[in-house]
Amino acid sequence: MQPTSIRCGAFTTPGLAQNGPLTRRGTAFPATAEQFISSYTGVSLAVDAAGSVCGFASWSRGQGYGKNAMIEVADLLATTADGYRALLSALGSFVSVTPTIRIDTSGADLVRLFLPGLEWRVADSSPYMLKILDVCGALSAVRYPTGMTAELGFSVTGDFLTENNRGYPTRRG
Repeated sequence: MQPTSIRCGAFTTPGLAQNGPLTRRGTAFPATAEQFISSYTGVSLAVDAAGSVCGFASWSRGQGYGKNAMIEVADLLATTADGYRALLSALGSFVSVTPTIRIDTSGADLVRLFLPGLEWRVADSSPYMLKILDVCGALSAVRYPTGMTAELGFSVTGDFLTENNRGYPTRRG
């Protein structure tokens, strides 16, 4: 399997089962495996007992050693808990020379489940705005993990589209 296939598959597989992450295909991303690999200091793969790739991390090691040295992780994604553990362990193995690891996430990332005792600090934020025009359509398109059951209330108030200003009960499972 080519590294580009692994990278795209690692993004696509979990993305199909939840709301994101998006794919890593298209003009904004390196087209070939060589371009992708050469744009980072390292690309680490997590491989399960069957030999299947279950995660990857693309990272760049900054300059120097000691308290100001840092590894910046552009992508950290796994399809299993063991995949996350393996990748975090690999990144953590550099602690003697690079005590800081900066992980680029969307904020509420699954990786937080594997580092619960750490205080996360926001180093940089690029908020974006999103306007949902079809609330019913957006709520009905949400995919939930297999076996999940939930009954949630959701409401919109003060919307300029007055037909959206109401409650939306949702039931899954």
